[in-house]
Formats: sequence, C-alpha cells, structure tokens
Amino acid sequence: MTTPGPTTLQAQWAEGPRRARHRSLLRDRLRLLDTSIIPLAERSRDARRTEGIINLVIGAGVFGLGFAYSALSDTSGVSPTQALLWVQGGYTALTGAVQLLWVPARERLSEQYALQPRRTPHDRRLRVRFGEQALEDMASDGRRRRVLGALAGVGFSLASLGIIYRDQIFDGQAWPEPPAFNYLVIGLVGLSMVANLIPVFSASPEERLRDAYRREVRMLREAQDD
Repeated sequence: MTTPGPTTLQAQWAEGPRRARHRSLLRDRLRLLDTSIIPLAERSRDARRTEGIINLVIGAGVFGLGFAYSALSDTSGVSPTQALLWVQGGYTALTGAVQLLWVPARERLSEQYALQPRRTPHDRRLRVRFGEQALEDMASDGRRRRVLGALAGVGFSLASLGIIYRDQIFDGQAWPEPPAFNYLVIGLVGLSMVANLIPVFSASPEERLRDAYRREVRMLREAQDD
C-alpha cells in the first residue's frame, strides 16, 4: 500500500478549507437569491394589476369626457380639445391594458425559481444557477420596458403638441394670443418629454436588484479571501 507523500497530504489539507468556503458561498448565494427573487411575484402582480385597472378606468373616463365635450360644444367637427381628450384617454387606457396583459419577467421567473428543488447539493447548485440567470433575464426585461415606456411617453407628448397646434402646423393659421400662452404650453410639453426620457438613463428596479446581488456576492467572496 502506497503512503501519501507530503505534497499529496498538503494538497488534501488545502482542499478541505476550499470546499468548505465553496459550500458556504453557495449557501449565501442561495439565501440572497431566495430573499431577493421569491417575494417578487406576488408583490409585482398586485401592484401591476392595481395600476393597470386604475389606468383603464381613468382612460375610459377621459375618453368619455371627449364625447361629453363634443355634445356640449357648438363647434362642428372635432375640436383640438376633443381630440386631445380622446388621445389622452386612449393613451392612458392602452397603458393600463399593456400593464395587465404584458406580464413582466420578474413575475414569471420568480415563480419558476420558487419551484426549483433544493434537497441535494446538486439541486442547490442548479437552483443558484437558475436564479442568477433569472436575475439577468429580469434585468434585460426591465431595461426593455423602461426604454419602450420612455419612447411611448415622448411620442404622446409630441402628439399632444401636434393636436394643440394642428391648425398652425397644417393650415398656417396665426398662433394663439397672447404669446405667453404658447411659451407655457411648449415649455410644459418640453418638460414632460424630459421627464419621460429620464428612465432611459436610469436603471430599472430589476437592474438595481441584479446589481445589488452582484455587490453582495462580491463582498462575500472578498470576505472569504481575507
């Protein structure tokens, strides 16, 4: 029987602490993923449905105001005010419908993550791998949503400006008096466009969640290396 040499024994002694650190880091990553991902589904679903229903109700109400204005107005055809009410109501209702129908990745993936087994070490490794990929997919979905939402908001602001000044833009009519009114309207629309563009340059909640997880894991690794 061959007796292990000093080099082999040293390697075995060093392997034990490394395996222990690896198991400890895996448990910490699993704990972080559980606390970060599992509560997302229910919290996100409740907020999304509530906001979607509210937007549908407000949109329908504003759209109805457009018809009421048409019935009470003496002008023939569609007035700029009526068109603006219809566009505002349609945009708000469409936003609510999208919120209700377009299920975000954070809800779907968090539910799938919660169902991942964790009985054996192999199951736990697969669960961590699935959770970390889920965070990446959630961040990508959040980035896509914030960009599309910003572009839709900018488009609505431009459409509103076009409706308000459609006679001036398309028919060459004189601008409303006093000029200060025009400056105020254009300034408010400009501020609305800037506010809609802010999400393009800021991280979504899903991206912040992924980045926070990365920071925590990096700190855990650095603490184990010390």
